[in-house]
Amino acid sequence: MAARGTYEASRPLHDPIPPAFVELFVDVVYILAFFILAQGLSANLNWRGALQTAVLLLAVMWIWILSSWLTDLYDPQRPQIKALVIEVMFGSLLAAIALPAAFGRLSALFVGAYVATIGVTSVALIVLAPHASATLRTEHTLFWHGVTSVGWIAGALTHGTGRLVLWGVAAVTSYAASLVGWPTPGLGRIRLDDRIFNAWHLFERHRQIFLVSIGELILSIGLGFARAQLGVGRVIGYAVVFANTVLILEIYFSRARQLLASDTLVTLERVRSALATSSAHLLMVGGVVMISAADDLITADPFARRQVSWTVIIVGGPVVVMLGSLLFDTVIGSLRAPRVIATAVLVAVAPTLYFVPPLVAAALTNLVLAGCLATEAAFRWRRTRSRTAAT
Repeated sequence: MAARGTYEASRPLHDPIPPAFVELFVDVVYILAFFILAQGLSANLNWRGALQTAVLLLAVMWIWILSSWLTDLYDPQRPQIKALVIEVMFGSLLAAIALPAAFGRLSALFVGAYVATIGVTSVALIVLAPHASATLRTEHTLFWHGVTSVGWIAGALTHGTGRLVLWGVAAVTSYAASLVGWPTPGLGRIRLDDRIFNAWHLFERHRQIFLVSIGELILSIGLGFARAQLGVGRVIGYAVVFANTVLILEIYFSRARQLLASDTLVTLERVRSALATSSAHLLMVGGVVMISAADDLITADPFARRQVSWTVIIVGGPVVVMLGSLLFDTVIGSLRAPRVIATAVLVAVAPTLYFVPPLVAAALTNLVLAGCLATEAAFRWRRTRSRTAAT
């Protein structure tokens, strides 16, 4: 695992090779997945609905994370690898189709798609590249996939709370095993300090999945606007949720632009940093799914009666996105004070937002996000001016 395998590690370290077309093809499926998850959450806004959405998001994102590593370590232009990527897309599509009734009549389809997609891909990689050093990671992940598949299959055979518990444990176990290097009998564990990834490519893949989640937000807003009977309140509501989308996008990409112009991305070559990057983007995508669900509620009834669950999701979505951003900042060793402060402010004022209509709560949340961006812009301007004066 200390060096890339001779079959063919697709991305030479440090080379800014863009993701292949087939990789972007896979990401398109996730617009559907995120849309279905957001719709399900807004329709079942309670603790059970939230937990079910979280479990399903963990599962579909785990498929995506493993596929992003696949195309980072192996050349997706090779026919064998391209076929595996298409297989991942098909499996992801089946899993997405099953999402609306994954805890009901389509549980077998969802579990079958999840288990088979990861299992077939892993076995095929081991057969195709038995001597490649990257195959060692695949052997570790395949072992833990086998362990967690027991929980997924057992959950599909049960109902109600039992299914939720079994699937939740299985989903969390997949991520927990990665954090300790996938300890495997006879193989030990993967060294998390090994440098195996192409940092630029891996960051581009994560940046794209976040953009896909934003695309789902636009889709949700557009469909809602087209179907609604518009009044002044709803028009203002759509303007507010669209502004929220722009702010969230700018919060992410203002950071991304700076990273691409610096040398700090090299940190993502290590296994530990790559795992943390995936976790950070998992949080941010989860936050966007929450925002999408909140947007449906806000635009449906901007001045609805106060509900705790509505306040939690309206404020919670941006907070989760900010927490993911902060986690990623810690990965690259550059934590931003304005984002820490903005996150703390959102958490602090959340209880008071219960007393205002959803539209007002969303607008006030936007003000905090806008203040964060304005402060960061002011800091950048001061640093630029100081450097210019010094020169």
